[in-house]
Amino acid sequence: MMSIKGFDALVLATAENIRYLTGVIEPSIQACGIVIVPEQDKVVLAVMWLDKEAAQEQAKRVRVKEYTPESQGTVVSKTLERLGIT
Repeated sequence: MMSIKGFDALVLATAENIRYLTGVIEPSIQACGIVIVPEQDKVVLAVMWLDKEAAQEQAKRVRVKEYTPESQGTVVSKTLERLGIT
């Protein structure tokens, strides 16, 4: 579907998407997490630094990145950049 629509990745931040794509049930992660679904690579879950340990325990088949309130946008954009997505 992504390639048909011409998307290189999806960036999703709803609790339902986080739960469905990662298996994470922690409410604070669902409230503040961001899921990056690249077409050609592993799913990335970006979470607040306080939630990193819980995310690593709960997330299935994803990479976990941490951010601070000040670095959320930078972490997401750098992750997309490293995946070759503009």
